[in-house]
Amino acid sequence: MNTPHLILSIQRELGGTATPAAAQLALDAVLHALRTALLEDGIVKISRFGTFRRKEVRSRRLCHPHTGEVIQLPARSVIRFIPSPFLTASLSQHRV
Repeated sequence: MNTPHLILSIQRELGGTATPAAAQLALDAVLHALRTALLEDGIVKISRFGTFRRKEVRSRRLCHPHTGEVIQLPARSVIRFIPSPFLTASLSQHRV
């Protein structure tokens, strides 16, 4: 699913009364809130969905597989997602 599909889904969930612009604003507001919370607190817990957690990854050295050159990767922040048991169970029930 991509952004246009999310916007259509938001419109449908709101009963079709929302315009595409309003659905876009709603999506932007949620994403902004997630981004801000991850930057400030480092964690976002959404009940019955899961937990987003910012994790600091230390710098490390890698060896380029073709040239053998040693490459230093800088330290960085990554986002980890842990699904809730409810989400995991609901996805397990709807296998294709």
